[in-house]
Amino acid sequence: MKTSPGFAGLGFGVVAFAAIIPPAPATGASINPARSTGPMLVQQLLGKSVQREKWPAHVIAELLAGVSAARLFGPTPRPRAHSTTLTEAFTAALTEEKATS
Repeated sequence: MKTSPGFAGLGFGVVAFAAIIPPAPATGASINPARSTGPMLVQQLLGKSVQREKWPAHVIAELLAGVSAARLFGPTPRPRAHSTTLTEAFTAALTEEKATS
């Protein structure tokens, strides 16, 4: 399903808003575990206080989201072009090009 070009940014904004606002109290509004883990490690190395109890929320939530997305995307039917290998696609394109020449 496609949307009008002018509404793509709105869709992204709504998804980003929904991903950031609900977990903000638990994760500090970080939806990237690397963005959370890096500063946490640097603070630990510098001897500053670190709230380690929030770290599992970052990592576990992202891992679960990735696994869920993979399971949902796996059974999604894809066009033939997406199920071919790169070699097959190049061979088909070259064959088509030779046929039209």
